[in-house]
Order: sequence, then C-alpha cells, then structure tokens
Amino acid sequence: MNEVMREVDAGNEHLEYQFENYRLSNWEQVYYEDGERQAVSTKPYHLLLLLVKNAGRVVSKSEIIETVWPGQVVTDAALAKQVLRLRKLLQDHQREQPFIETHRGIGYRFTPTVSILKAKPSKIKSNPSRSVRRWYWLAAMFALGLLFATLWLKSGLGVSGPSPKQAIAELAAERPIKVAVLPLGAEHNWLNEGGRNYLAETLSQDPKISSVSPAAKWLTETSGESLAVNLSTQGNLDYSFLISIFEEEGEYRAALKLRTDTAVLSATDIQAKSLPNLFDKAGHWVRNNIAVHAKLDDLAPASASRIADAALQSYLQGQFEVNANENRIKAGEYFQAAVAQDPDFLEAWTELARNHMALGEFQEAISIAQTVLAKSEEQLSAELLLNLNYIIGISYGRQHKVDETLHYLKRARALISESNDPYSKLAALEALSALAIYEKRYADAEALAIESLGIAESDFHLPNYLADLHFTIARAIDASGDPERSLEHINQALDFWRQSDNANGMMKAYYLLSHYYYQMGFIDEGIQLLVKAEPYLNRASLYYEKAFFLQNGGLLLNLRGQFKHANRYADQLKSFAIDSNNPIYLVLSELIGVHQLYVQNRFSEASEHALAILRKFESEDSVQASFPDIMALAILTSSRGKPVAETRALIDSFDASYKSHRERLRNDLSRSEAHLAIREGRIDQGLRLLQESETNNRNKGFRHIGDYIATEALEVLLQHPEREYQQILAQTEQSAGYGYLLWKLKAQFVAREGDYFAAARILSENKLKANQLWGAEDQLLLEEYQARSAGL
Repeated sequence: MNEVMREVDAGNEHLEYQFENYRLSNWEQVYYEDGERQAVSTKPYHLLLLLVKNAGRVVSKSEIIETVWPGQVVTDAALAKQVLRLRKLLQDHQREQPFIETHRGIGYRFTPTVSILKAKPSKIKSNPSRSVRRWYWLAAMFALGLLFATLWLKSGLGVSGPSPKQAIAELAAERPIKVAVLPLGAEHNWLNEGGRNYLAETLSQDPKISSVSPAAKWLTETSGESLAVNLSTQGNLDYSFLISIFEEEGEYRAALKLRTDTAVLSATDIQAKSLPNLFDKAGHWVRNNIAVHAKLDDLAPASASRIADAALQSYLQGQFEVNANENRIKAGEYFQAAVAQDPDFLEAWTELARNHMALGEFQEAISIAQTVLAKSEEQLSAELLLNLNYIIGISYGRQHKVDETLHYLKRARALISESNDPYSKLAALEALSALAIYEKRYADAEALAIESLGIAESDFHLPNYLADLHFTIARAIDASGDPERSLEHINQALDFWRQSDNANGMMKAYYLLSHYYYQMGFIDEGIQLLVKAEPYLNRASLYYEKAFFLQNGGLLLNLRGQFKHANRYADQLKSFAIDSNNPIYLVLSELIGVHQLYVQNRFSEASEHALAILRKFESEDSVQASFPDIMALAILTSSRGKPVAETRALIDSFDASYKSHRERLRNDLSRSEAHLAIREGRIDQGLRLLQESETNNRNKGFRHIGDYIATEALEVLLQHPEREYQQILAQTEQSAGYGYLLWKLKAQFVAREGDYFAAARILSENKLKANQLWGAEDQLLLEEYQARSAGL
C-alpha cells in the first residue's frame, strides 16, 4: 500500500489525500475539513503530509526531523510540540481511535485509511498557443490571497461585493501576464540592479502586466537564464526579460533578450544618450514582443523620458544601496538628490518617504508622503497611492497614533485591488495585517499572513520574501499574547534571512527574538542572542529595529547585573538619536537607566529619572505618544520609594492628562495600587492586587513580568513570618529559574527557617551570577550566614 502511494505521488504533481472527512493537498499548504478550506502553518502541514503519505507505517523521529526540519538540529520536545499542534488541528483528543499513534522512543504512525485523488487544477490562458498552469505569478497570487482576505475579514469595516468564490473567479479570468526582469550577464552594480528594478516598476504600470525583479543577492541560480527556465517550468512565469546595461564613451548600451521556458523569442542590442531614453527603448521593445507573442495589441506604453537623466541615475543608485548594500543612510542621500534634481519625480519622493520610515524618522516620512498626496494625487498610479498611504499609516502606528494609523491603512487596503505590482501587494499584505493587529483582530491577521505564506512557498521561493511573510505572522501571533507560538515563525524568518545574508532582516528577527526572551524571562538565552546579533548590528541600517533590539538587550543585561554592557547599548541609542535626529531613541536610552535603578531597588531615583524624561521631552511631538507609559512607570517606581501622598498626586496627574489610557495600562496602575496598599498597612488587599496583576500579565504572555511581580509579593511575605510563602516561592522558582532578587529572598526564607548553611550556599551561588547587582548589603548578609552556619 505505501509503495503504491509513493509511486503514484512521484508520478503526479497535483494530488489530494482523502481520510475520513478530511482532504490534504500536496501542492497547497491547506487541508479541507468537510469540504471547508483551512489554512495551516508550515511545520504542521509538512508533518501531516509526511505521515499521510506513509499511512500505516511507523515514521521514525529521525525521518520526520530530516523531512520537516532539513539541516536543522531539533529536539524531541520541539517535535512533540508540533505533533500536539497537529493533533489539535485534527481534533484527535475527541477520537476513540486517534489519527496519530505514538510509538514511544521510535516515532509516529498515521492510522486512518488514506485514498489518493488526482486533482485537476484549473488552467488559465493568456496566450491561445500556450496553456498556462494553475500556478499564478506572485502578483496574481497575492491579489488572489488579498482579495479573498479582504472579502473575508468582515469585522465592521464595511466590506461588500461579490462572494469570495466569484471574486476569485473574476480575478483568475483576467490575470495579468507574468514577467520577470532578470540579469542577462554577471554585472552587479547600480546601473544593472537599479535598472532592472526600475524597468519592473514601469512594466507593471500596464494593468495587463505583472512584473518583478528579484534583488541579485536573492538569486541562488548561477545566471538569470537558469532562473528564467526554472521559474517557467514550475508554472510561475509567462516571460523572462533579461537585460545587461553598460555605459561606454558617454552612451548607454543594453543587451536584451525575451524568452519563455522553452525558447528565446527575441534578442537585440539598443543604445541611447540618456538613461531615460534607454529605458523607454527597452520597455517599448519588450512590450512589442510580448504583444506579438501573446497576440495582444493594447499594451500601454510607459515613458521614462519625463524624468531628468541625473535624477534617474540618483534614484537607481538609491535602489541599489537599499537592495544590494542594505545601506538606508546612503540610499536616503541618493533619493534626496533625485528629488532635488527633478522635483516632479514622484517615485523618488515615495522612496524617500519609505526610507525615512525605515530609519525610524516617522515625522519626516509622514510629511513627505502627505505632501506628495496633497499636490499630486491625480497623477499617482495605484501602486504609488497604495505605498504612500501605507507609509503614512505605519509611521503613525510606530508613534502609537491609532486613529491616524487606522485611517491611512484602510485607505491602503481600499487600493489593493487596483495594484498590479507584486511588491506593492506585499506592502498591502502588511497593511492588512497591521490593520487587523491595530483593531485587535489577531486571528484575522494571522490567517491572512498564513494564507499568503502558503501561496508564496509554492509559487515564489525567494528567501527574503518568505522571511517577510514569516515575520508578519510572528508579529500577529506575538501581538495576540501568544509569544511561544510566534517563535517558530521568527526562527523561519531568521533562517531565510541568514541564507541571503540580509543584515537588516536578521536585525528584524533578532529584535523580535530579544523581545520574546525578555517577555518569557529567558534571560540567559537572551544574552547569548546579543552576542550572535553583534555582527549584524554593525552592518544593518534600519534604526528602528536596531534601536528596539538595543533597548531589549539593555533590559536583559540589567537583569543579570551587566550594567556596563547595558550602558554601552544606551550610548549606542544616543548615537542613533543624533544621527537620525529622532528623540525617541534618546527616550529608549533613558528607559534602560530607569530599569537599571529599579532592579537595584533604588525606587525613588528611578521615579525621579522617569519624571525627568517627561520634563525633558515635553516639547517633542514625536515622543508624546509614549508619555502615558512613562508616567505609569514613574507611578510604579514612586509607589515603592516615594511618600504615599506624592504617589497619589502623580496618579491624579495621570488621570487628568491620560485618563483614556487607564484601561490599557490597568495592570501597571493596579501593581502600583498594590504597593501603596501594602505601605498603608492593607496587606491582604495589596497581596490580592499583586496576585491579580501577576495573573493578568501571565495570561497576556508576559511571563517575566509575572515572575517579577510574584517576587515583589515574596518581599512582602518575608516581612510577615505569620504568612505562608512556600507555595509562591516554589511556583516562582519553577517558572523563573534563576533571578538575583528571587535567590536572595530564597536564602532569607531558608535562613528564617534556621538553615544558615543552605542560606549561605544559595547566596554564594547568587554572588557568582549577580555581577553588578551584588552589593555591600548582600556581602554582609552572606558573611552573617556563613558565621552562623559555623556556629560563631
């Protein structure tokens, strides 16, 4: 039976496996339950496909790991976790005879009888002489996924129109011609890489063409020709347009070739005095040849001649710095030069705004994008309109301005169906996902990203592209308060970005990973991550991701008493603030200092530091959105070290200025109220509020904060010998592992029970790990316990 299944599988590209009321596709990352299509994330899908293909046979753990995690070191625990997720998807716990049978120490067996169905993928014809397979090109697939998602997400956003099936059918019937702009030679310079990118943009201005130019460093093939054949034979591509550009004796020359998967259709050389004219000639040539071959006569011309030659050169150099060198600072200089040389160059203005956004200069990004929209909206293509609204929406979002964010992201979403450019559609996907996150529709955000990932994995397998999708999924899952589940996608993104040696991508993943480690209380693992990230930190040019990575790193280092290292991170943030003229990075630097004081129980100083931040930046508009959070931090630190009346005055001030944020910051404020109640002698009420705050933080995925609040409760219990502490101590130690304050408290509780030898041993171990957290008071306490244990 299994040999037959594998033989049939090897001989047919598109199959479906039927078992009970389920069908599993072998070409799409989906399964069907009672005929209903269900998206599934990557690892469970490949695990299920492997088990189903080998139904009735015990598949060993090593075989599963080699197939599902090729080339990776994977623990049994990680495998068991994916099996558990798969069992939940299949509702195995409700079955008398589970689908997945465990053979302890060996592997797993899929128990149902499996039938194989030959699928009949629909065929779409853009060329009467040539049938085109079901697999759409990236832009078409993105439009399909996004249109489906747009119609599906119906949470009060006024979506109306045809059913998803009707919309998909209409889109499939009118899909654009798929063209890849690829290198003809081995030249790797701004003229060729920037030129290919620009040609792809101009080709996509025709609604009948969807064009993309992969960055050279994404390509794994040795030549553009081999990539063209591979993409075409997989059914992903209608035409490959290959080009090499040279500058010789004051003129530009280009070698052009147009091909399909089986033949070269045409080839020629062209030359021109200026780059705009060269690109006009190249665009005209490829459109004419496609029109002849596809029997079309209405491909729209596009002109680059309206752009000044020097401006176009600067623009291409900026694109090269972004795509090839990942140098956003240098790219910004080129885009700035392009708009100075040609103030009507709208694409250059858009890229300049995007560059400011990538560097964390959000106000500048908003100002440029809004100015372009206000002055030139009627002249803008759907792609530029989509991108400008997306840039403004995300920039507002990074400043926590929710109303403005939602307004512009909804405008971006409305433009999705008008966009033909695959990379604009990637931005649109992020806009949709970001919109869902801001509206707290986390399941929608995740489902949309997973659906698109399934399409992309089978259709356009370029590392950076897939990494972006995994990163989007991870952000959606993390925002929903389930950080552990986001880890798989963070690591997937990390693997893809590592393949292409993408420093900016690596920093995005490390930023999210550092947040995960801090959030989950995996402090030592987080500090190891800082070492791994160091080479990419120096190379990456994205200030925003680097800055928040440095802040997370500073907090992790503070928790292990490595203050000198944390202060170096704070100094780097100050340098970022100066380089980018962005005060938010100064605020992040100062917050590392507040946290450093807090973990040393220097609460009054920490409160003064937080209040000083508010005074220092009160005139900076770009920082105002973070003021409620900083004020809540000032109240928390004050509640532990300042007079109660002074803290109450701060709470009144918070309510006067930021009352609308009280619900969002309820846990922090409740924690402050707990400490005030304890200081006022209302011990039971204070401990109850601490327990509620701890539980709420754990439920939201903030395990480290939950552990720290439990430690604060233990500090209170230490002062009250009549109260039971053992259960809280055991639970916190099991959750947190090592923590300087926790181990100090544990030693004190043990000493209170009379075991000074054990107390001295715990403190001695603590001293080895605490670094600069270890102080004179700790040393004297250790000496006291050592003396008592010796009977002195």
